[in-house]
Amino acid sequence: MRADINVSVTPPSHDAARVPRVEVKNLNSLAQIRLAAEHEAQRQAELWKAGEAVQQETRTYDPARQATVRLRVKGGGVDYRYCPEPDLEPLVIGDEVLEAARVALAGAEPLFRTRQRWQEEHGFRGGGDGGTAAAEGAEQVEEEGAKTALPAESVHATLFFDSRASLPALFDAILAKAAEEDWDFVEAPMRARVVMVWMEHSVIPTFRAALDGDLDGAAEVPATTSEVSGVDGMAALFRNFKSGDLSTDGMRDVLGVYARALLAAAPPGGAADRIDWTRATVPCLEGLMDELGLRKITDAAELRRLVVAALDDEQNAKQRKAVLGGKDQLRKFFFGKAMVASGKRADIGVLQDVLDQEIDARRADKD
Repeated sequence: MRADINVSVTPPSHDAARVPRVEVKNLNSLAQIRLAAEHEAQRQAELWKAGEAVQQETRTYDPARQATVRLRVKGGGVDYRYCPEPDLEPLVIGDEVLEAARVALAGAEPLFRTRQRWQEEHGFRGGGDGGTAAAEGAEQVEEEGAKTALPAESVHATLFFDSRASLPALFDAILAKAAEEDWDFVEAPMRARVVMVWMEHSVIPTFRAALDGDLDGAAEVPATTSEVSGVDGMAALFRNFKSGDLSTDGMRDVLGVYARALLAAAPPGGAADRIDWTRATVPCLEGLMDELGLRKITDAAELRRLVVAALDDEQNAKQRKAVLGGKDQLRKFFFGKAMVASGKRADIGVLQDVLDQEIDARRADKD
């Protein structure tokens, strides 16, 4: 950010309209604005007390000296091109609006308290923009099949990007579910970081797209699918994804369905529009996975059928001859063919084992 401020201190014996104004330019943070205003007001007060005149000039704030310093002097208001300020009509906030806000916010934790609590409970430290960041040192967490660093300077204020999404409440709710159900696929000390990374990389982009109306291709939910609370649905989604029962593409498909359902259930209108994760409902994940065909394929026999089909396809004859002749780089080619044939639902580890077994067996028969 960049901001300029005007500071003028008026002694009791002077006309405020005739007191020179000092412009302090190029302030790049709220902290600098506060420090510059405090120092400049003190500087002008001391000049008045000493019987000296305050010059109309342009200054800036020097953090090293913790003081404002002169940039240039200007002759008068014409040089500064001051604009008259319009008289604004008073804004009257009625009792009904205030009471609605009180009801909506009753029991709600202020966001700055949330950030403080996360620092204490999970080791997140305050970010430069008032958000939260990971504890000191890079931590490695598994995100969508790859190792992703969570560096100390990573700031997680994006969880607060829209009050309607109410994602800080979801973050706390998922961690509470993890402790209640004692998830063993994520070590307890790492749960907060793993959940945070998942929310940043997957949940937040999906909710942001839904809020902006840019969530294309979200699957239609069958009317027969049963409903569960938003907390249970999102926690089950994270659990199935991280434990390997749901592919990345499948997880994102479900997220699209959940984001649309949850945001549609949140009534518009200021602070009252936040999602109530315990009362809002989403389709049951187990039923949704079956209805939409999202369940990961782990059956070795079914995956072997896909591998055999890929190897026997005459369009892949050249690659088949090469891989059976010892060119192992082409294993990836047939892995990709089988994965696409599975609708990207094949378990990566099982598919790789089945593919290796089939190729090794065919090489042995050839010898």
